[in-house]
Amino acid sequence: FIVEKLWRTKVMLFVAVFGVLFMVFLLGFADKLPTTIQRSFSFLPVGIDPMIKAQAESSSEWRINIWKVVVDEVPVYFFKGKGYTFSEDDMYMAEFRMNYTGDVGAAQGAIISGDYHNGPLSLLIPFGIYGLVIFMWIIAAGSLYLYKNFQHGLPELKVINGFLFACFTARAIFFFAIFGAIAFELYVYTGILGLSVALNTRKTPEPAPEGDLALQT
Repeated sequence: FIVEKLWRTKVMLFVAVFGVLFMVFLLGFADKLPTTIQRSFSFLPVGIDPMIKAQAESSSEWRINIWKVVVDEVPVYFFKGKGYTFSEDDMYMAEFRMNYTGDVGAAQGAIISGDYHNGPLSLLIPFGIYGLVIFMWIIAAGSLYLYKNFQHGLPELKVINGFLFACFTARAIFFFAIFGAIAFELYVYTGILGLSVALNTRKTPEPAPEGDLALQT
């Protein structure tokens, strides 16, 4: 939407007004909507199913409990990352806490396995500050490369180059601001960059052998 500058179009005002009216109408029937959509609205002061609201709040508290525990480990693994290894004792203690300490214990399994539900933490703990810096360089260099392809690439590739740039940027923002797990997402960023390289690399035609030129003559 932003990359294609659709907000500059004449229909933008109509779309905005229609969107606001539609949301007001939708929120009036919030408790009748599917569970996933109700969970998305759970942070708003609207009437949704109390059970769904409680589940959403519990999920948020569970993630916050993970972050509270893991943040204390950041100074320990700041320069030398933990990696992805864990011992049998770690798993035993995680299972013990899950059985006897409620929500805090339930987060231990995710902590031991490295599933921190947070992009920067999924880099800092396993790889230290070096992993975070390298990944940020990949994001910065990749965004610049995709933007240049969008601006200066072949005209017939402008739409796909705009999509790749928008997709890469949106995923990066989501990774750092909302939810991220580098172990499950690195292939997305490298895949987008690889596809862009494959589409935008122009082959220089190889010169024909002398014998072929003589034959043609």
